[in-house]
Amino acid sequence: MSGTAWCSRHQAFEPVEGFNKSARAKNGLQPSCRVAQKVYYEANREAERAQKKAHYEANKEAVLARAKANKEAHAARAKAYYEANKEAHAARAKAYYEANKEAVLAQQKAWYEANPEKVKAHTQRRRALKLNATGSFSADEWVELCEAYDYRCLCCGQREGDISDKTSKPIKITADHVIPLSRGGSNGIENIQPLCFSCNSSKGNHHSTDYRKG
Repeated sequence: MSGTAWCSRHQAFEPVEGFNKSARAKNGLQPSCRVAQKVYYEANREAERAQKKAHYEANKEAVLARAKANKEAHAARAKAYYEANKEAHAARAKAYYEANKEAVLAQQKAWYEANPEKVKAHTQRRRALKLNATGSFSADEWVELCEAYDYRCLCCGQREGDISDKTSKPIKITADHVIPLSRGGSNGIENIQPLCFSCNSSKGNHHSTDYRKG
């Protein structure tokens, strides 16, 4: 995604890459850019964190139930259509790929770069399947969870896009399983917490610390 978007706090157009995504917004972006959000957050840190966490906790069951119902209905329709047209679909897909291989690979690469949240969700689902774990979460559920905690690592408190104190590189928020998959944890959103890559790697599958209760 390229171009500019209106930042409600700066009251000016800012580069799109400076915004975090929002599942609820029509343009798919939060109303203000990360720079403006950081300034506001630093001035209202405790009140903002308490308000967002309370709202998510108060509505978590409804949000998860709605997302689960929509996902199951969509999955059922998609499965029925695929089963009815499996051979024809496979033949068309193979023929198109062979005729447009370079373009398809380029398109896939561009999609991966433009949809990191969906890639994360897909990667976690594949990993969960290999470990026979139950549950799954969607890209929208992941975005909503990150928004609830202001795109911050619940372990070290640093925010996505900030410069890491350890590596001097931009912070990247990742999905951590509170109870590791290798220890029988679910891949459902109820077992997911946002941690930066460094904290997630340090935690690994060594323990089941729930930083959401901090």
